[in-house]
Amino acid sequence: MSGSKANLNTILDQSYRECHDIILNSLKNDLQTLYSCIRVSRSFCRTFIPILWMNPFKFVKDEDRLVQIFNTLIHCLDQTWLVRQSIEIEQLLTPKAYFKYHTFIKEFELNTLQKAMRIWISIHLSNRNDLFRMSSERSRVSKLVFMINKCIGDLFFNKGGQYDSLNLFYNDFLSAILDISKFKNHKESLANVKKLSLGLFNSNGMELITPIAENFLKLQTAFSPNIQHLQILSINNSIRPNEFSRNLVDFIHTQRHLKSLLIHDFWKDEFEPFLKALRKHAKSLTFFKLECPILFTTHLSSMLRSLPNLITLELKFTPIPDGDASREISAASFSNLEHLNYDCCLSYHSTNHITLFKKILLSANHLKSLRVDDTYCLFIKEIQGQCFLNLTHFHLILHRSCAIMDSMSLVDLMELLRNLHQLIHLKLNTVLNRYRLLNRIESFKRFSQVLARSLKILEVNFPVSDEYLEVLFNESKFNLHCIKLYCYERTQDISLRVFIDYAKRNERFKELGITKEFKFSKELIEEARNRFNILIHTNSEINSPFYDVPIKNSYWCNRR
Repeated sequence: MSGSKANLNTILDQSYRECHDIILNSLKNDLQTLYSCIRVSRSFCRTFIPILWMNPFKFVKDEDRLVQIFNTLIHCLDQTWLVRQSIEIEQLLTPKAYFKYHTFIKEFELNTLQKAMRIWISIHLSNRNDLFRMSSERSRVSKLVFMINKCIGDLFFNKGGQYDSLNLFYNDFLSAILDISKFKNHKESLANVKKLSLGLFNSNGMELITPIAENFLKLQTAFSPNIQHLQILSINNSIRPNEFSRNLVDFIHTQRHLKSLLIHDFWKDEFEPFLKALRKHAKSLTFFKLECPILFTTHLSSMLRSLPNLITLELKFTPIPDGDASREISAASFSNLEHLNYDCCLSYHSTNHITLFKKILLSANHLKSLRVDDTYCLFIKEIQGQCFLNLTHFHLILHRSCAIMDSMSLVDLMELLRNLHQLIHLKLNTVLNRYRLLNRIESFKRFSQVLARSLKILEVNFPVSDEYLEVLFNESKFNLHCIKLYCYERTQDISLRVFIDYAKRNERFKELGITKEFKFSKELIEEARNRFNILIHTNSEINSPFYDVPIKNSYWCNRR
């Protein structure tokens, strides 16, 4: 046994250093494997604990786990400080921390930390302190947050923390506004930040804007001008104070080489300065995500004209009537674009956005993935008549009473898919999934026949019965590697048999994704697992983009 451990531990030897990054990078999002690794030996524990703690909140979606993580951080604090502040802890759930866990954190999330703190205080701090006995529960928790904030802030910004990513999402609680700039070593902690997220979701008005703006203004001097990925979101769209907006636009302008920018419409009253800031990053910016409740297409066209090197473009907006944008649109270049997510409410009161959509498809010669709703199918087919679309990934949002159910819409969809000869990954996503494939076997057979031979992954979120699955597998020319069903209608055990029979004919089929566990017979499960994996996924997974998003917000970062 000792010999086996010795051989296993040689993986971590410095002579294999060139392999470490490859191994660790492949495991950084595999929570189950990481937890298994820390149980192997002390050496493995010392290696893999820092990976788990790069952002310990990233994988957590329940409050109990959130509290456990914060409880570990509490044990990294100076316990004598807690005693001096008359903060009594009813029960220490863990012994003194074995590691300086806070120093492993590379992705700091303010709101997640504050959320964990408030829950932890409400659970684990006793009510014996006279100072809080007569206060309401919310007031008591808020006062304790003020007290602990100082010590937690010191832990993160005075005790050696070095952050690659900073997420500052502010909520309704004044006590959550941690002034990072007050800690003497905060500049050292923020000097290497490459990803920065700033978000506001205050529902009570403007009273918190001033302290938030002041805090961010003080932090700007600490940030390097070499931030690569920047996200600025305003959850409450009524918050657009001019001074703060100008400050944010100036911050964008001070950066040297932004690679990605994810924003809402905070710049509306500062469009020309914002456009000037965008132009500064014309060569470096490759990822641009813009969400606006309403937007002049002339403004959008001016922005896109300023960004000729975009690889990924996400747009979510409602166009409003404006002037003729054809000149700006014709001057825009999309020759490097590979991924397009075009979420625009179709409005014939403003046709500029339709012209823009056509321009993108016509000039984006390297476009690989497209996400769009079915109201744009007509325009896609029109473009297919003018040029060849080399799409390999296609996500279609079905609005029109579900295109699969409506015979006329089904014809439109088949004509569109018939010409996507290189398609590898197809997502068909109904907005309302109550529809059923009833009495449309012949139509569905023709639909299955037009799917590209190259198709490897298929995801649908409308109910599909065994009868239709058999048609799909028998009539199609593809060899699927994976199918994900988000509204799978199961009728007894025959459902799993459909996939087993398909796997017998197609050895490349290796994954079935469903949204809940069914009580299949033990024999069928064993037979299925000998041929393919059965994975449980969430309903929201169908909306995951085909490409990597540079800034990924955790489950808690924008929750109150």
